[in-house]
Amino acid sequence: MNVEELEKKYEEYGFRDKICVPCDVEGCGRHSWTNKDSAIRNIRKNGFFRCRICSYSDESKKKIAEASSYKRSPETCQKMAEAKKAFYRTEKGKELKKKLSVMTAENHSVHKYEKSKRRGVFESKKTGRQLSYDSSYELRLCWMLDSDEEVVDFETQLG
Repeated sequence: MNVEELEKKYEEYGFRDKICVPCDVEGCGRHSWTNKDSAIRNIRKNGFFRCRICSYSDESKKKIAEASSYKRSPETCQKMAEAKKAFYRTEKGKELKKKLSVMTAENHSVHKYEKSKRRGVFESKKTGRQLSYDSSYELRLCWMLDSDEEVVDFETQLG
């Protein structure tokens, strides 16, 4: 589509109105919502309308990726790790660590994290009951208590 075709097709639209323009790059088939004036500038620049995805060549994408990515040296990473460890030894770091621990425990208790809890029913041979468990820790404890001969009876938090 050239500028004349675009202006004829969208003549009822104003200069700043949004229009839906198909991408003219072969094999693309995308439609872009853009201002009429932006579409005209795009056509004048390229000779036809290109969507944003088709505007960048593979070579350009690689250059952008290289320019925007930043790799730190191993010694810089080591210094950063040491600084973080030193921070957690300070009073402020210890306070932050406690807050993070409390927050994580609360989030685990409301099952905020996916796969953070293993739930199920444990059939105890010793008590003859089905006990519900709400974590892998409780399940291991049930196995341990069920196999311990000194334990007479036990329950989980869920019962």
